[in-house]
Amino acid sequence: MNQDWQFEIGVPYMFRWTQYDSVGEGNSSQRYETAQVDGGGIGDVSAAVYYRINAESNDWPDWVWNLRLRAPTGKDPFGIALETSEFGNLTYPTEVATGSGVWGASTGFSLAKTFDPAIVFFNLNYGWTREEEFDDLSGNPGLSPGKIDLGDYLDYSLGLAFAVSERMSLAMSFNQRFYTKTKQQPLGGPWEKIPRTDTNTASLGIGATIALSENLSMVTSIGAGLTEDSPDYQISLRFPYRF
Repeated sequence: MNQDWQFEIGVPYMFRWTQYDSVGEGNSSQRYETAQVDGGGIGDVSAAVYYRINAESNDWPDWVWNLRLRAPTGKDPFGIALETSEFGNLTYPTEVATGSGVWGASTGFSLAKTFDPAIVFFNLNYGWTREEEFDDLSGNPGLSPGKIDLGDYLDYSLGLAFAVSERMSLAMSFNQRFYTKTKQQPLGGPWEKIPRTDTNTASLGIGATIALSENLSMVTSIGAGLTEDSPDYQISLRFPYRF
């Protein structure tokens, strides 16, 4: 094995806190019914391989190809029981999902060029998900078995990173992802496209990487959503370890 190859295993732990609101408490148009659901657990474990096709030179950027496989190890969102509020205007899940419930794979490439002390980068990836069969696709009483196909996606990101010191760097990036429609097939029925699942998510992020040791780093980032389909904000903390 040489320096052109890199392997990665990701084991995420996710915690989510979600608040659901609906107007109509006490049959009033001025009052809201509210419910909070939170929980956490291991998410979908992933493994990736990277291969450097071309090393950076004066005329060419660093060019790296990647292949990633994701396993459905997290809690899937299908079959989670639903609960209705006291006045019946709000329906919400009783548990929090930490995974997608399906196998997935993606491939793409990354370009990076150094303009000391900054590095400019661009990433492009295509993702595919495998259709899976579940005992229950709905959270309503009774079982509704069938298949689900979450669809594919295309995403890209671009940005720059610059060194603050030998052990710390800052980064800014823009990310956008386009999803195709999710499809479901009830047992014995035809495939159906689910409306409003062909989404467009985009975010603007800033982050920092700190070298804790020769092999261990801490990576932090904060992202602000830019479209209706994006979360308002996201915060992540990772500890990559290089063997």
